[in-house]
Amino acid sequence: MAATKQVLTDFQALLAGLSALVALVSTRINAGQPPQGATLPTVSWNVIASPTEYTHDADELSETIVQLDIDAHTPTAARDVADAIHTGLSGKRLTQGSTLFEAIFHDGTEFTTVNESLVGGTTQDHRLTVSYRLLHKPV
Repeated sequence: MAATKQVLTDFQALLAGLSALVALVSTRINAGQPPQGATLPTVSWNVIASPTEYTHDADELSETIVQLDIDAHTPTAARDVADAIHTGLSGKRLTQGSTLFEAIFHDGTEFTTVNESLVGGTTQDHRLTVSYRLLHKPV
């Protein structure tokens, strides 16, 4: 089972359930791109790959790699959001909806600063990109 619509819906709900993250971004957690003119900071996530399915004792486990883009007015604000996500997800085993996230691993971080807006209608110039590797299966 690769990253099905249900797995992605459950991942979105998992992010939205992280109270420390919600305290920073409210409901500004989007699959794909943030809406134009969104209040910052925002979190946008995309599936990068669903490369592998693992089988052990007839127990299928799928892997999905997601990239989260955190857009903010300052590097500190972006880092605060990334830290809230890391604390809530990294190294965890969580069930959300009908998906068991058997393991969630922080996969990498890249900080980018630009001189122009990354999100249409805003003036921010800081984006922090964070990747997570999700190992998951149906409950």
